[in-house]
Amino acid sequence: MLTGTGPIHARRPTADDLVQTRERVAAAGAHGVYVRNALAEPGGDDGDDLLGFFDGDGTMQSLAWFGARGNLVVVSRDPERPEPEPEDCARAVFGHGAQWRIALGPRSILDALRRRDGRTALVDRQQVYYAFDRSDGIASDRLRDDVRLAQRADVRALVRAALDLNESDLHVPAWRVHRGWLRDSVRRRVREQRTWVIGPPGEPVCKLDIGSRGPAGVVIEGVHTALDARGRGLASGLVASVAQRLLPRTETVCLHVAAENRPARRAYEAAGMLAAGECRLLLRG
Repeated sequence: MLTGTGPIHARRPTADDLVQTRERVAAAGAHGVYVRNALAEPGGDDGDDLLGFFDGDGTMQSLAWFGARGNLVVVSRDPERPEPEPEDCARAVFGHGAQWRIALGPRSILDALRRRDGRTALVDRQQVYYAFDRSDGIASDRLRDDVRLAQRADVRALVRAALDLNESDLHVPAWRVHRGWLRDSVRRRVREQRTWVIGPPGEPVCKLDIGSRGPAGVVIEGVHTALDARGRGLASGLVASVAQRLLPRTETVCLHVAAENRPARRAYEAAGMLAAGECRLLLRG
């Protein structure tokens, strides 16, 4: 929350603020995984992609991180309490100059960002984080032996899945998506072994992507099941099976999903994931 002694001011954190920075994102739990992983990268703690909000005695109350893919994550000292100066936060975020399209953070700050933006938001909703924190939390009855890494033959089907997911979940119609950029993005994830699927080569019926990954954990993104393959437990099986492979080497495996998306939430709960916090999501128009 933005309280303390004296007015709140925004600036890039310095090396002297590193302890406070790490404490702030660690306290955010699953919501801080993006930022903790970014800080662990070479040069990730130099402050170029960070904006801290400090009170008069130098205590960091909130922190904004600007990701390279156009994502913005705001973490607060106390996410359970409202921030009294969200307009100041929004003004500083827009003044920072970094380009962002999708934001995660406290509702009051994201509401202020939306008001200042002035454009119609494509998505403005509450998200729920789910997480596995250890291997024994995975539902063993959901594990599958047909989960595999995606390969080049899957690219066309993965592009179709991404277009469908953009439209159904983020309200971005297919005509607004640059197909060349999307294909390049899908191919890059396949090369980097960030996409896992169920289904024969060239015909995957369920997929997920690995987003942020690092010492703080792994964030799963883009879970999608083909329409004619739904209702068979494929998503929960894929999530559980991938988590089983990753958890021995990482702190946690987590994801976030629209609070009102009950089918997806049931799938993640069936895989053994537990709710691990909430945030607001804003996708700019």
